Amino acid sequence: MKNPILLSIDDIRDLTHYNHYIPMTRLFHHDFMAERFPGWGWNAMLPKLQGRKIVRVHNGCDKCTRLSMGMCMDSDIEGVWVKLNPSGIRLKVIKRG
Repeated sequence: MKNPILLSIDDIRDLTHYNHYIPMTRLFHHDFMAERFPGWGWNAMLPKLQGRKIVRVHNGCDKCTRLSMGMCMDSDIEGVWVKLNPSGIRLKVIKRG
């Protein structure tokens, strides 16, 4: 497991692509995580990004980066560092500028 990891916008977009009941019920997200982020689990990524409101449901906002499955994030975000600490998962947003 690489720790910490930097998630690019493309990485986050790919994560959101699996946020649908078909890949979830067929467990495709497990294969994706094992291939792209070995050692990391699904729940360490997208649910944490959503919980911190880094990734959210797109609601017609005009200053956002569109992702997959109707989700988006602020347009000034370049990436997100994800680090596993003894106390849990830590996220640090990297913004442009």
